Amino acid sequence: MNLQIEFLYFRGCPNQEKARQILLEVLRENQIKITLHNMRIDSRDEAVAKRFLGSPTIRINGMDIDPSAEHRADFGMQCRVYLAGGKYTGMPSKEMICSALLRFTESRNAGQRALADSTAPTANAPQLERSISPICC
Repeated sequence: MNLQIEFLYFRGCPNQEKARQILLEVLRENQIKITLHNMRIDSRDEAVAKRFLGSPTIRINGMDIDPSAEHRADFGMQCRVYLAGGKYTGMPSKEMICSALLRFTESRNAGQRALADSTAPTANAPQLERSISPICC
């Protein structure tokens, strides 16, 4: 699985270490080996350029783990809040990270299935069994 995971934060963020630990725990539990790109944001200009919604922010292949963030544009040097379990919190939950990983793998697997279906064998040819394994908690 080819995952690029970015962890964006600013110096002094009270939630960034715990959020990073949760992310690493999820990756370890699911046996996902990646290089984590830690990106410290140091200015408002950099925050706008990197589309930084606040600290901590986690992106998988460029997509924020929070689907509701897609249309946001409030970039800047602020603490990030996430809605998890009906409560606002300063870091994403383990479940939110797992859901994001699952969404990514499902969309990736759907693309693989579409490619496989477009090259499907004829009716008389033997069928090969395909296995798609979901990940997550």
